[in-house]
Amino acid sequence: MMINMKKIKIKSVLKTVIPVTATAIVGSVFQMIGSNKFDTLEKPFLTPPKWMFPVVWTILYIILMVSGYIYDVKTCEEHKEDNARAMSLYYIGLFLNGFWTLFFFTLNMHVFASIWLAVLYLVVASNLMAFKKYSKISAYILIPYLVWLLIAEYLNVGIILLN
Repeated sequence: MMINMKKIKIKSVLKTVIPVTATAIVGSVFQMIGSNKFDTLEKPFLTPPKWMFPVVWTILYIILMVSGYIYDVKTCEEHKEDNARAMSLYYIGLFLNGFWTLFFFTLNMHVFASIWLAVLYLVVASNLMAFKKYSKISAYILIPYLVWLLIAEYLNVGIILLN
């Protein structure tokens, strides 16, 4: 029984760390490609300093890993169907997160990126509710991520209006 628990934990680590890391890499690449254009844009009041973005995103990616891991470990054996649904939302959110940077930074499709970001927010909020069913902690630690997504939407819309 103890060996089986270790396998489940390792599998849960892989199910969360690899996708979140891939999201971070994809997002970073798209952001770096378009960062020169971003630097020239007029930004709204309350835009955080440039150094803050990688710090915040590093923390948020760790939060995403921890949240997904806790939920997966707690539900993977006993609640397979609910786990599959909630983890699907988790993966969809990661996909939306990584590719928002493509639309915003690389392709400069700021209006579309704002709509994409709103969909991401709804997916993450739905994911929080799905996680909450079996693990309140895995749900509640997503709250800073939701707050940051609101800040990102504010910045996205501000850039649309100012440019």
